Amino acid sequence: VLAYPEKSAATKAALSVQGVTALADEITVKHTWGDRADADIARDTTSALGTSAVIPAGAVKATINDHWVTLSGEVHWNFQREAAVNLVSDITGVAGVHNNIQLRPVLPFAAVEARSAVKAALVRGALDDAHDISVGGHGTELELTGTVHSWHEFREAADAAWATPGVTHVHNKLTVVS
Repeated sequence: VLAYPEKSAATKAALSVQGVTALADEITVKHTWGDRADADIARDTTSALGTSAVIPAGAVKATINDHWVTLSGEVHWNFQREAAVNLVSDITGVAGVHNNIQLRPVLPFAAVEARSAVKAALVRGALDDAHDISVGGHGTELELTGTVHSWHEFREAADAAWATPGVTHVHNKLTVVS
């Protein structure tokens, strides 16, 4: 029996093992929290989101149905979106999180500069496979293609793309090869 944070940690750990190129996630979160009501989860979610130093006040709303939290709203950066998910994932009674938070960047997006910035970040991050990654773009979206040798490099490349000003979506089409 696992809680939602344990399921997330187990998935992340499995993907960090050298040579793992795919994961069949069949872990089910079991209801072990007794009579924890959705209203209690909603109260704790509101408190967590309201006291975050990373998420702008009032930017993210949550609805809770059958212990599942659905997040909505708008933030400027992907790390804020991820922070919201991480905050509510740790709340007792949460069985899962749907992330419907949209990005509304405050900085302008320039595709040519974005490609250069991502490539530079990959090289700075000492990714062995930086030369095997292509960065394309359309509108405010970036697409990563090519190969990497670990899930760590897969995530690092995506993080570099998300850190680019003005990006609203990253299509990470990298292939992990061992």
